[in-house]
Amino acid sequence: MTNLYNNLDGANWTDKSNWLVGDPCTNSWYGVFCNGTNNIAFVILDSNNLTGAVTGIDLAGLTSLVGLELGGNNITGNVDDLNLANNISIEYINLEENSIGGVIEGLDLTLNIALYYLNVDNNQIGGLIHNFNLTQNPNLEILELDDNGIGGNIDGFDLSNNPILRIIELDHNPISGLIENFILSNNILLVELDLENMNIGGNIGGFDLTQNTLLEYLDLDENNIGGNIQDFDLSQNTLLEYLDANENQIGGSIDLWDITNNTALGFISLSHNHIDGDISSFDLSQNTSLEVLDLHDNQITGNINSFDLSQNTLLVVLDLYDNQIGGSIDGFNLSNNVDLEYLDLGRNNIGGDIAGFDLSALVWLYDLYLEQNQIGGQLENLPHIGGNSGVIETIWISNNNLVGTAPNWMNATDIPLILDINLSNNQCLNYSPQQAVNNLVTALDPDWVTSSVCNNEPSDLPATGFPMGHTTTISAQPKSKVPPPKVVA
Repeated sequence: MTNLYNNLDGANWTDKSNWLVGDPCTNSWYGVFCNGTNNIAFVILDSNNLTGAVTGIDLAGLTSLVGLELGGNNITGNVDDLNLANNISIEYINLEENSIGGVIEGLDLTLNIALYYLNVDNNQIGGLIHNFNLTQNPNLEILELDDNGIGGNIDGFDLSNNPILRIIELDHNPISGLIENFILSNNILLVELDLENMNIGGNIGGFDLTQNTLLEYLDLDENNIGGNIQDFDLSQNTLLEYLDANENQIGGSIDLWDITNNTALGFISLSHNHIDGDISSFDLSQNTSLEVLDLHDNQITGNINSFDLSQNTLLVVLDLYDNQIGGSIDGFNLSNNVDLEYLDLGRNNIGGDIAGFDLSALVWLYDLYLEQNQIGGQLENLPHIGGNSGVIETIWISNNNLVGTAPNWMNATDIPLILDINLSNNQCLNYSPQQAVNNLVTALDPDWVTSSVCNNEPSDLPATGFPMGHTTTISAQPKSKVPPPKVVA
């Protein structure tokens, strides 16, 4: 232990209480915990300004060591140099958030058969994932290798001898390979799988999760996975709460994808794919736990007024931006979705009369986007969003066929929080500068807001005015409710 102190700059540790004073156990050195026979069992020095190379972690004499926690420090060097051959009782290793390099396959854990927790995330480790040997670690439950520089092929990464593995986090590494060849059939206790922001390709329909009946969290975001969504079988994953396959190459028909068994689903994001199909036939009636539905930037069609969300009373975020959805806005009923905070139907082919789109029950709606559709009617007849208790901040209804004047409820007395109103490029709208002042509308420019706004061209808008399109992301949505967190150990 004296070597550990000297090698990792103990003199400058944040807390070094009692170190180098007598016996580590009897004198209670900070971060050192001993068992009943006065042998060191745990070394917990996370976020304590340890500075030095991995070679300085000299633990050879700690044959009773069970847990090593050195995360959040300034440790450098190569993970290959971590020698745990004598620590055959070790169960817990956490080296996250350091600056450790080397190659992952150089970390030799073949003698550490008791190991159940390994976390080296947020380091600079490279190497090839398919050469990382965990076949001798049958007790492994939690594996966190995310946010490194690990490459190789996912389909060659063998986890068949890790039957009680519950959490796998490989996200934010340049790992490639085919998703359908990543075999998890032996990992029947799996709860969380995070493969976000990697280079994985293949066919989503071939990714077999039928044996992983305890799965709750699945993140495939930002990969190159293709195939048809209707072939992705989640019928056995009845506990699944979180599904993110955003920014892939997935196609197929949304209305043919059966998730009626997934009654626990609270978060679905399939945005930035190539999915088509009829939105009105996408059955969500059994998904009563759904809070976030993000399907923006696809090729989905159908009539919005036939899309039934009446059973999804917990819905907070609905994002259908940039699809090919039609139908009439006045027939789209959201009266049961009283928790809705973010609604984006922009850049579709939706028509109908704005007067029939009643959002008065949505008292928590912060953001409404209806731009670039074919919605008509008198704007002044738009029902009061959220009623007198509303908290609406953003209203974009630009590029439609609206006429008339802004409704009287758009004033500081009723809704003092409105910060962004975009009414541009409609047939003819009246919106006085005084209304803009009353509303504290920071995005309106006095040069643009005149007593009559009729068919404004984008070139008429100031550089600081309203953009003609917008990028929606769910990561910052919603305000008061967030997507289900990752499972924690």
